Amino acid sequence: MAAATHTDAQTRVQEELDNVVGHTRPPTFANQEMLPQVTAFILEGLRWRPVTIGGRVRGDLKFFTFGFGRRVCPGQHVANRSIFINTAVILWAFRLSENPAAKIDTLAISNTATVHAAPFEICLEKRIDENVIRELCAPGK
Repeated sequence: MAAATHTDAQTRVQEELDNVVGHTRPPTFANQEMLPQVTAFILEGLRWRPVTIGGRVRGDLKFFTFGFGRRVCPGQHVANRSIFINTAVILWAFRLSENPAAKIDTLAISNTATVHAAPFEICLEKRIDENVIRELCAPGK
């Protein structure tokens, strides 16, 4: 949602990915230190729409995504690495945009115990040739 509705930020991330990684290989964990725009994009996405149970958007920035102190999530490092690599690879391979016929309501958030955005549509435009992606993702590569 954030990438599709904030194309200027998406463009900055993709320029960084192009400069650091190029178009012949996907980003890896080894690139994380050289991709501060990807990390900043992720952090802003987590801050952008923090919600409470009940679907209310929180206005305070003291909300910790993974808790803190004795109640901190023990899997936060796995989650953060997963968010990083998935965001980096998706933005490396595709340009995301809003469907002009179905604008995204960025404030439409569920009012349930598992808080999530309302369904929305995005358009994906390939940035990397499909054959290159298939070759890179082939078993044994």
